[in-house]
Amino acid sequence: MKIAQLAKDEPLRLKALESYNIMDTDFEAAYDELVDLASYICKTPITLISLIDTTRQWFKAAKGLNVRETSRDVAFCSHAIIQDDIFIVPNSDEDERFADNPLVTDAPFVKFYAGVPLVTKDGFSLGTLCAIDNKPRQLDPEQIEALKKLARQAVRLLELRLAEQKMTKLIEGKEKYISILAHDLRSPFSGLLTLTEILKDSWKEFEEQKVAQFLNELHKASSNTFSLLNNLLAWSVADGGHMECTIEPLSLDKAIETVVLELFYVLKAKSISVQLSGPKNLVLMADSNMLHSLIQNLLSNAIKFSDAGSIVYLKTLENHLEGGLEVEDQGKGMTQEKINAVFTPGAMRSENGTKGEKGTGLGLALCNQFTQYMKGKLEITSTVEAGTTIGFLLAKALI
Repeated sequence: MKIAQLAKDEPLRLKALESYNIMDTDFEAAYDELVDLASYICKTPITLISLIDTTRQWFKAAKGLNVRETSRDVAFCSHAIIQDDIFIVPNSDEDERFADNPLVTDAPFVKFYAGVPLVTKDGFSLGTLCAIDNKPRQLDPEQIEALKKLARQAVRLLELRLAEQKMTKLIEGKEKYISILAHDLRSPFSGLLTLTEILKDSWKEFEEQKVAQFLNELHKASSNTFSLLNNLLAWSVADGGHMECTIEPLSLDKAIETVVLELFYVLKAKSISVQLSGPKNLVLMADSNMLHSLIQNLLSNAIKFSDAGSIVYLKTLENHLEGGLEVEDQGKGMTQEKINAVFTPGAMRSENGTKGEKGTGLGLALCNQFTQYMKGKLEITSTVEAGTTIGFLLAKALI
């Protein structure tokens, strides 16, 4: 038995196969109908859509065969995928490459094989549409041409399936970005509303200088929020709706300062103070928008679940290779189940804050996701009714 050679572009071929997300999926009627039609046209008892990965051939559709895969070493299709055209073995008993192959000497007793490579638009042969018989034979020219056309149709099905998956991800991604925008803008807009309510209800009681001070603060908060909105929108639509992560050296001090200023009136509304400690002048390797969103989410979350008049502690962290921030509140705390949900996609659920603040349930899950994008780590420790500490570490910039 001769084992087929690997394709010259085998690593790229395998990567292309993986990109289709087709392996080990269920049978689908469209593929089943193709093998039924191929079997009818070629007059063969066995017809397969076979895909070849690293160690096996796996059948997306199979007529006349009750298994879903075999070893790649014994697969006729392993020989077919390195051909430029249809690969035909009229009589395997007379072919030294296959005469002692276990698929020939034992069930399913492959005597005749004809396989057309399934070649993608990028030129990668993922597998074959093959017709098999347990007796020697040939195909006439019309059958060969029909088998080739059906193979091209099988590739079109794979392409359509991939396009559908990409469209689904794009839609899900846009929904996620809308949720991110809603979540990250909620806190700064809360601050703006608090400030405007103060002016609306009490401006007649204030001296002109005090009103001017409030207007100046309102303008500053509005500018910061508008800048945040622009950044989030630009980030969310970049690269066709996919998340872009541009890692660069960023000042942690400046990022913290920006977020605290944005949330000034949110803090003031609940009479919560912030205490900052730890190493100064840390420069981290991070994405600007993600780092901002990460800190804002952690601080907003701490404010949300803290009682009025309490303290939120911010502590910068540093070790030999990493730096980061720890946010500690004295709020309602989290159960281990809720902590686990942070690290489980789609499991996090929203809870109201201590003053009934609404949320999307995305905050901490986003923090975990952003930290992963930036090659960092997020850690949570919490005690119910005693408070929560959440910290992240990112690589320090080598400066």
